[in-house]
Amino acid sequence: MSSQKGFFEERWSMRYKQLQSYYEKHGDCLVSCPKGGTLGRWVKTQRKEYKDWKSGRHSNMTHRRAQLLVRLNFDWSPMSSGATYQKKKTWHAMFNELIEYKKINGHYHVQKNHDQRLYNWVHDQRNELKAMKKKETTTMNNERKRKLDKISFDWTLKESTGCKLQSVWEGNMAEYRKYK
Repeated sequence: MSSQKGFFEERWSMRYKQLQSYYEKHGDCLVSCPKGGTLGRWVKTQRKEYKDWKSGRHSNMTHRRAQLLVRLNFDWSPMSSGATYQKKKTWHAMFNELIEYKKINGHYHVQKNHDQRLYNWVHDQRNELKAMKKKETTTMNNERKRKLDKISFDWTLKESTGCKLQSVWEGNMAEYRKYK
């Protein structure tokens, strides 16, 4: 029995580490079930286990596990806490940060080493559009797409080729020469 308990504890720890990585990237633990795959289902299970544990029913939740999740600002009931509203607010805040980034840098091609959080958000927008086109569950909607289209957001940027970044640099250099 103890080897089985060790297996489940090891599996829980593995998922917790995945959630830590998600938290570091996104700043929250709001992993959606369809999009988040097994991690999304695990997060949902933790909420159920916690609810059962708090009400005295049989549960795999422990005080130690609950404390570990609390360290990541785990939201036990995201619908009632307004987390969904907060996510919407965050999207608009990041959109505004992107506009500010363009004002300062002259382009929307956020570098990973410049602003990790904004870089991740920009990358996520491209992935969300792909999911939307495939009719998958996504946070992208027509309103958000229109807003990004309106500012000439580049949906297809591939950093590995460097081609688009090169043309942006050349365009900025031409503008600089005109200004001079």
